[in-house]
Amino acid sequence: MKFADLYQEAILWTCYLENFPEPERFLSIYGLGVKDVSLFDCLGRFFPFDEFYVRIDCPDAWAINDLNKSKKSLILPWIYRPKEFVDTLSGQRLICPSAEMFALLDNKLKAKEILKSLEIPTPDWGFVNRGIQMVEKPIQNSAGGLGISLTNSNPRDGYYLEDYLIGYRSIGLQFFVYNEVEFLCANEMLYHEQGQGNFTFHSQINVCENELSPALMGDCFDLIRHLQGRGYRGLINIDALVGDNGHCLLEVNPRGSAFLPAFFAASAHGWIRFITHVKEETAEKGEILLLSFGRLKKVVRKLP
Repeated sequence: MKFADLYQEAILWTCYLENFPEPERFLSIYGLGVKDVSLFDCLGRFFPFDEFYVRIDCPDAWAINDLNKSKKSLILPWIYRPKEFVDTLSGQRLICPSAEMFALLDNKLKAKEILKSLEIPTPDWGFVNRGIQMVEKPIQNSAGGLGISLTNSNPRDGYYLEDYLIGYRSIGLQFFVYNEVEFLCANEMLYHEQGQGNFTFHSQINVCENELSPALMGDCFDLIRHLQGRGYRGLINIDALVGDNGHCLLEVNPRGSAFLPAFFAASAHGWIRFITHVKEETAEKGEILLLSFGRLKKVVRKLP
């Protein structure tokens, strides 16, 4: 059974309060404070999902917490941290990684060990700075780049160091794992719109499958089939660096990525090439409004 076979009957569910005990930590990715009642737009008019978002407690009508309000029978969590083995939730069938698989992959060092065991290239890492600029990353409980920084020092508690590779494109690859492993979409993170020399999680352009090397796709499928054999099910996201001389995998996220709503919305319109970014102006012709943060808005724009 493929992802498209489940499309019509599925609820795409994002449960922030389950995923992070401090909701403000995750909301800050989008510039939202814990008292901010701004909510994601419901994307149901763009694609055949019913979309439910569990957010902070507030009286806003968009804050739908009751999954029973949907007549659909299947839940595909986009971001969800299962606390125990469950295959139904609120009476609906649930497809997501188990608590054990989530805990395994949410720990970036354990994921690195899996990559090493499969002989899949990944940047060198450790706990001692070698006198060069390296990337400091949290070992677990991170999303959207939170906690990642460059440093010349040894890591803080709960962090590790990874070699800082220059001149590579940052590519995110999205897959769905059920009876088989299925590639859904990919995106390239673009540089900061103000010209700063770092990637931003707000600005991304889609990457078509024929633009990805067979070697990269082969490593991704080898990795996910290994995880599938250990019981993994649901959406999964792989972050990779791609350069002229090859590629390396950075991490494996037991969840979907923030690019997925843009992909669903654009593909429902039949767009082949598109870009998502944050702007201050309202959405124009050829753009889809995904998120409104008040002054700032995240939009998806069709490309020629």
